[in-house]
Amino acid sequence: MATGSVSTEKQMLELTVSGLAFRGHGIARTSDGQVVFLPYAVPGDVVRAHIVESRGDYLRGAIEQIEMASADRVTPPCRHFGRCGGCQWLHLSDEAQRYWKAEILRDQLARLGGFRDVPLGPLVRPTDGLGYRNRAQLQVREVEGRYQFGFFAPASHRVVPVGTCPLLHPMLNEILEALARQHTPPLAKLVPAVQEAWLLASPRSNQSLLTLVGRQAERASLRHLFFTLRERVPHLAGLVFMGAEKTARSQVGRSEPAPRFLDRFGDGHLTMQAGGYRFRVDASSFFQPSESAAEALIQLVLEMAALDGSERVVDLYCGVGTFTVPLAERAESVVGVEGNPRAVRDAEFNIKAAGLVENGRILRMPVSRALETRALGDEANIVVVDPPRLGLERAVLEGIVALQPRRIIYVSCDPSTLARDLKRLVQHGYELRRVRPLDLFPQTYHIESVSLLERSLIG
Repeated sequence: MATGSVSTEKQMLELTVSGLAFRGHGIARTSDGQVVFLPYAVPGDVVRAHIVESRGDYLRGAIEQIEMASADRVTPPCRHFGRCGGCQWLHLSDEAQRYWKAEILRDQLARLGGFRDVPLGPLVRPTDGLGYRNRAQLQVREVEGRYQFGFFAPASHRVVPVGTCPLLHPMLNEILEALARQHTPPLAKLVPAVQEAWLLASPRSNQSLLTLVGRQAERASLRHLFFTLRERVPHLAGLVFMGAEKTARSQVGRSEPAPRFLDRFGDGHLTMQAGGYRFRVDASSFFQPSESAAEALIQLVLEMAALDGSERVVDLYCGVGTFTVPLAERAESVVGVEGNPRAVRDAEFNIKAAGLVENGRILRMPVSRALETRALGDEANIVVVDPPRLGLERAVLEGIVALQPRRIIYVSCDPSTLARDLKRLVQHGYELRRVRPLDLFPQTYHIESVSLLERSLIG
């Protein structure tokens, strides 16, 4: 089949799906071996697909009809699946999801990092496949005087309204249902120009938090809304309002903006519980998708750190101190670095509440600046790093190497940038010892992992 300038409008092919690619699309090949990426395809499917785009070395297709369904294809338990971009693998069996996440991570490390014999441990899934998300960010649109809450459609800024979501914990769905009820006055008039709704819950503390992001709101209106919602959702601990005009990303990265705090009723934070620790988490601070997810990561980080009490540890992009606190309990000293001021306040509170101020401290500054100015000193025994999805800037990576840690523990939320960074660290004299994949976001293509590198002994 020709590629490049050839029209793809009427190309229809029968294809057998052989695998899954990073970002979740199915992989098939034409009769002459050209790769075709197919959204919502399952390995083992035989499909009729039309080609929507030719990119020279690969094609993009769309399924017209499933001629023979894979044994790993299941019925999605959501009527919005395929239109809503909140998840991509709700049609894939749990067993297949776990298998392919490990295989995709292995493939990315091999192709992009050059690691042909990857020391990959068993995949960890700490939660059930549904109802696990304790945190969500929903888009808000006004239609005919009423708010609709939902997620962006795939590759679009069009909002698909959802009444509830099967991935969300029931506590979050209760807030959504309360927001969707008829209000007097209507919610869109009570609090106009809302753009986003952030939901956060701690099932273990039986607390939830609602953050609305918009342009402006009257304090009396927010007060009325908070107490109205509290009558319907008793576990709602607070309502926070953020100004939407500021969109800078938080230091802990991911996709959450950090708008300006404007007002609140009730609490502006929750207490999350993970690994036997309690963490105060502000409305604008990052936390893992569930308390069980945070617990699994803490366990892996501590296991790979193998502390004996004599270590000096640096925790980069430390957020609210999810790793800093348990590390400080076991090491001689721990310094966490975080640039989000509200997360820094949480981290400092969490260290103090755990009685670890003699062992742990937090630097409020960007990681790159902390390394550049040598605010962390000249050496560290262990560096824990949990960077944003874009991975480590070259200056950050070189700054880590300059600290001469004997161990580096890399917590990653993106296999491609992980592979790139591990390759660079190996070039700086480190050996990749272990990689543990985690499925913290079932029903999506997202793959987390924790990797251990150790400094090579030379001479």
